[in-house]
Amino acid sequence: MFLKLRGEIFGSLMSKKDYENYHLKFQVKWGNKQWEPLLKAKRNNGMLYHSIGEPGKGLWNT
Repeated sequence: MFLKLRGEIFGSLMSKKDYENYHLKFQVKWGNKQWEPLLKAKRNNGMLYHSIGEPGKGLWNT
């Protein structure tokens, strides 16, 4: 699977199924653009996994 994200808006990708014993692998490439409210924040890949709870009720409403 290939997914290209720009980072201009916050979003999420989730599954209705539960998974275990998986191998997560991803590649991050940094661009030059940054958007509010993170213009001066340290960069991070934004990857949040092993998350539980109701969608839209967590970090940045994702």
